[in-house]
Amino acid sequence: MSNLIMALAQPALIAWLLKATALLVIALAATTLLRRASAGTRHLVWLATLAGVLLLPAVSLWTPVRLAIVPSSLVPNLGPKAPLVDRNTSVAAAENASALSATTLRTPTSSRGPLIAASPAALPPNEPIVPFWTTLLVLWASVASLLLGWLAYGALSVRRIVRSGRPLEERSWTSPLFEIADRLDLDAVPRLLSSPLIEMPFACGILEPTIVLPASAEQWSDSRRRAVIFHELAHVRRRDLVGHTLGRIACALYWFHPLVWTAARHLRAESERACDDLVLSCGARASDYADHLLDIVISVRHQGAPATAMPMARRRELEGRVLAILDPAFGAEEKAFLRILRRELA
Repeated sequence: MSNLIMALAQPALIAWLLKATALLVIALAATTLLRRASAGTRHLVWLATLAGVLLLPAVSLWTPVRLAIVPSSLVPNLGPKAPLVDRNTSVAAAENASALSATTLRTPTSSRGPLIAASPAALPPNEPIVPFWTTLLVLWASVASLLLGWLAYGALSVRRIVRSGRPLEERSWTSPLFEIADRLDLDAVPRLLSSPLIEMPFACGILEPTIVLPASAEQWSDSRRRAVIFHELAHVRRRDLVGHTLGRIACALYWFHPLVWTAARHLRAESERACDDLVLSCGARASDYADHLLDIVISVRHQGAPATAMPMARRRELEGRVLAILDPAFGAEEKAFLRILRRELA
């Protein structure tokens, strides 16, 4: 038990975790107070929080200010400090010690009495803190490596899907793509691909944004095509792929902290709702847009989207998004739609 107490009394680790936890709690309280604000505002709060959590170790190491986090009573006593002596006194003491040691070696054993060998058992016991910290470090690195490897595998899967995708160059696709990109004031129009390897539309690529649609999109109506393209271009316009990647990396490095997973989940949910708000603000009808989301989610059976991509919708998040979409004009039609949604998701 004493080993555990001494291990937990490490000031750097305690300061790091306390600061990260305080930052996450502040963000949770702030977004609660901002629940009536726009989804984009709450998304910005979570994005800044996760970025701060990732930068916190570097800031803690490089900051010139040193704070005493651990009380002095928890710091091990290293014994009384040696008195300060001048150089002449030290040289004289060393010569006396050498002479005494030489005299002792020339003295017979019988006249000196029994010798007590200095053994490890006779020395003050040392707390085995290093093995404890080594075990923790290996455990953290192992889990973090697995999660980062999962992200790397997701990136490779996205690359494979994009390389094998078919460019959608028909006028029925390019016309709404260029029109919506112009409305959103995008500097460059992302690529639009179709792939039989996926069932859920998603956006990917931080440096070279790409929108990938399932092969079933060929049978979509014009309104559904516009709704999906609008939503995915909104992700590109808002640069949500950067925040999504930061959230994934934060979860991989802070896998032991439940508030980090909560923050990443809120970050993703608020980014989706912010894109929904942007689509609705450009004239889309709320009930029609919610109907498109429901049909797309229900059609997904096996293949979703890789970890590094941003799928258009997820089953466990759909009800909250639909409630947010239908809330401004919640009438009899919207209530009936909500009953259908809950029946389909049950």
